[in-house]
This record gives sequence, C-alpha cells and structure tokens, in this order.
Amino acid sequence: MDTIDIAPKTLTRKYIYLDVPYPWQLKLWIRLLKNISKNILFIIEAPVVNPFSHTKLFHIFFKKIYTWNDDLVDNKKYFKFVIPKSSKGIDTKTISFKKKEFLTMMNGNWLPFFPFRLLSLSTKELYSKRIKAIEFFDKNIPLDFSLFGRGWNKPQKYSIKQRLFGYHRYKTFRGEFNAKEKYAILSRFKYALCFENSKITGYISEKIFDCFKAKCVPVYYGAPNIDKYIPPNCYIDARNFDNYQALYDHLKNIREKEYNIYINRIQTLLKNREFLQRWFERGFSILLLKLIKEK
Repeated sequence: MDTIDIAPKTLTRKYIYLDVPYPWQLKLWIRLLKNISKNILFIIEAPVVNPFSHTKLFHIFFKKIYTWNDDLVDNKKYFKFVIPKSSKGIDTKTISFKKKEFLTMMNGNWLPFFPFRLLSLSTKELYSKRIKAIEFFDKNIPLDFSLFGRGWNKPQKYSIKQRLFGYHRYKTFRGEFNAKEKYAILSRFKYALCFENSKITGYISEKIFDCFKAKCVPVYYGAPNIDKYIPPNCYIDARNFDNYQALYDHLKNIREKEYNIYINRIQTLLKNREFLQRWFERGFSILLLKLIKEK
C-alpha cells in the first residue's frame, strides 16, 4: 500500500481518496478518471471546506463512497463511516473543579472561502454562530471567558472587507496554541464552546472528542442527531438555550458535585472498548484493511 504521491508503476488494485480532489489538482484528476472502477471515496470535510466531495456529479467517478452523512447512506453505493479521531491526549490528567477556569473556545478565525459557500448551497455553516458567541462572552463576561486560536485580532484570511475597513479586536483573546498544548489548555477549563464548522446530520468532527480527552465538559452545537452517537449526559447541548445569557446562567448554576458527574460519565465513555474502537484509529484501520482485501 502506498500514498498516491508515490504510487508505484505496478498494477494498483484500488485507489482510496480522502475527499474529492480540488479542480486544480490536475494530476489527481487524471489518475481518478483513468481508474473509475477502482476508486473509493471517503468524504471527510464539510461542504463549506470541500463542496466537491458533496457534489453528486463527481460521485459517478467512484465505485464506493463512505460518508458520515446519514441522509446519503443506502448500503449499496453509500456506506456509513465516522471520521476517525486521534487517541493522542486521551490520558490527559483531570484538574479539580475548584482549580479550573470557567469557559473557553479554541478555534481558528477562518472565514469560509466565499465561492465554496456558494457551491455548497449550504445555509448550515456555523462559523457565524461562533463569532456571535465569542462577541457575547467577550462583551458581557470577559473575566469568565478565554479565546484561543490562530487568526484572531487580525483580518480574516478571505475577508476583503476586514482588510480594507478594519477588524474586531477581542479583549478575551489569550493567544495561539500548537497541537502539543491543546489538551493541557482545555483541561484548565470547566467548559468549552464546541461548535462544528457545519450543522449537518452525522457530521461529528474531533472537537467534542478533544474536550472529552481533556476532561472538559463540551457545550456542543453541530450535528442535529448528536445524541444518536454520543450519550447526551456527557455534554451540554447549546440548542437547549434561547440565548447565550441563558446558557451562561445555566453553566454558572452547575455545582461541583453535578459537574463531577459529567466528568465521571466522560471518563467511563473513554474506557468503553466498543466506543473507542468505533471512533478512534483502530476502527478506521480495520475498515481500511477490509476494503484493501476485498476483490
């Protein structure tokens, strides 16, 4: 088995693509078009990141498609899989309730590439919801909120408007972080705002799992059917609150005993072998090996 950039000249039985190549990746498209009967697609990204993976016109170039989107699964051409998560950080130590800070969000300040938003035909992106949440907590509870990530307090990458007319500076911005620091930072907080890129059935990225690994209770907003996959007593559903003030009041009223029940449920979940195999590396490895062995 080789990655596509070092594909051997000998006969290749299967080509596995993680998302449809972007139109400018011409070498990949040439290879893809030559091997339609051997192509297998795994849809990973949300439509606002790669709309081409979600365009059915391009699906004719693949023999099998694995997707997180429950609405597409028919077990004929479209098969269910979950986006695999890294187990790195799963042994992060738990910090006591009294020593934890209150609330954080750890996300980059990325604005979806406008043409991709048009191509995805999606009104379900949650980037704008993140901004509204940050603006509320930055303005109203700056002492209880910390914002981390790349791109804050500078113009958004694709925003001409912000480059010409200025951008918002957040007083709660605490700096950027790298992958090694992520779980240590998250573990310092009781709660984390955990908003997906998009609100689509079955789309569950690494964000809620990062909170679990750091023993931080996630405030989740994303997949409408999240409770089908993650026990609802392990997270706080942001959809249950009319506004951010109501959410804040609810979090503030959670006492140490109740909070520790959340943490105990999360720890129990992370010890469940079936759960770990489904969502982390091993489950995806088993699926991949099965596909490779199939004739």
